[in-house]
Amino acid sequence: MAVSATGRLFGFLCTEREYLWVKVGVLTVVRKSQFHADRLILVMEYEEDLYGAAVTFSDDASCNRIFELLKNSVGLSIEDIGNIELSHTL
Repeated sequence: MAVSATGRLFGFLCTEREYLWVKVGVLTVVRKSQFHADRLILVMEYEEDLYGAAVTFSDDASCNRIFELLKNSVGLSIEDIGNIELSHTL
């Protein structure tokens, strides 16, 4: 996931399968890394398979803001999370 120029979260798209996953996958876990204060661990589910990602931020404050936003988004589709407006958090 990254933040677009319009201040929205979005997933990286590389293949048709990943594009479909970005549209229908569900965020199931958000945790702060135990080893890096500027990193989040995400787990997403798609078709009963789990996918993990580590997202690293340039500073701890940004990491904490996105963590708070994402922990309240567990259970939402990746598409819904991608549509969250972030301009008020930046």
